[in-house]
Amino acid sequence: MKNYITIDGGTTNTKISIVSDGKIIDTLKIKSDSNTEKYKIVIKDNINELLKRNGYVEKNFIRILITGTMATSEFGLYPLDYVLTPANIELLKRESCEVVMPEISTIPFVVIRGVKTHGVSLDKVDTMRGEESELAGIMSVNDKSCVYMLMGSHSKIITTDDNGNIVDICTMLSGELIEAVSKLTILKNTLVFEGSTLDSEYIKKGCNYCFEKGFNEALFKVRLLKTVFQESNSRIYSFFLGAILHGEVEYILNSDAKKIVVGGNKFLKDAAFMLLKEYVQCDVMSLSDEVAENAVSLGLVKIFEHED
Repeated sequence: MKNYITIDGGTTNTKISIVSDGKIIDTLKIKSDSNTEKYKIVIKDNINELLKRNGYVEKNFIRILITGTMATSEFGLYPLDYVLTPANIELLKRESCEVVMPEISTIPFVVIRGVKTHGVSLDKVDTMRGEESELAGIMSVNDKSCVYMLMGSHSKIITTDDNGNIVDICTMLSGELIEAVSKLTILKNTLVFEGSTLDSEYIKKGCNYCFEKGFNEALFKVRLLKTVFQESNSRIYSFFLGAILHGEVEYILNSDAKKIVVGGNKFLKDAAFMLLKEYVQCDVMSLSDEVAENAVSLGLVKIFEHED
């Protein structure tokens, strides 16, 4: 059996999984920590917990495969520079780095680099760490020339060409905006996420308001929907998400995308899919929750096992 431990070291959360013969056996989700030494201890403890509760020992595993901000950034476990676009699975495999981190595990690590666009001006440069592996886990033979929207704390809009090369990246701070605005502004007493559902009319209203009046004004209108109009929690929630995600919609409308695949965080994936179906004329597909959830782990294995 081919057994791996995979680590998706995101900015906010880290997922540690056991993958056996292409199937995810178990996963632990923990908070990421920019203090590298503390983070190493947490990673070690959670790997040991995963092994213990599933009846494994370290010698049962081929490698620990790791990607993400907490893997290769300046405060990650093993800082590495990006590979440059155009980038594909062959390049990611070739530029991966095998290391041993005895303070965490005796199992060798394989670290996957992030990707940076090949540009010099501010509007042409963007980066990602972790989404390159997520993309490897979801890209099919038929979807190579495509735009992928991978929603999360840092949502990534990734363009690939006919050969499956990553040729462009755009980052939106949608997830972090939701977190910050809903907890650190006056809207913390307005927005109720638990129990709220997406309302197609009001998510579109929120997006449209941004296009017509701007993002800043739209955010305060979220409060007025409650205090003046006494709208339902779901309508307020939907208007807010429509405003937050208007940047993604605008980007797609200004692109020449022929096909869009939406994945990533379920909370944002469903909202983005609903908006895109309203606004764009091209083919839009939303990944299933299971495929989106497992994409990074399976993509890491796919990169590591890739043969030229």
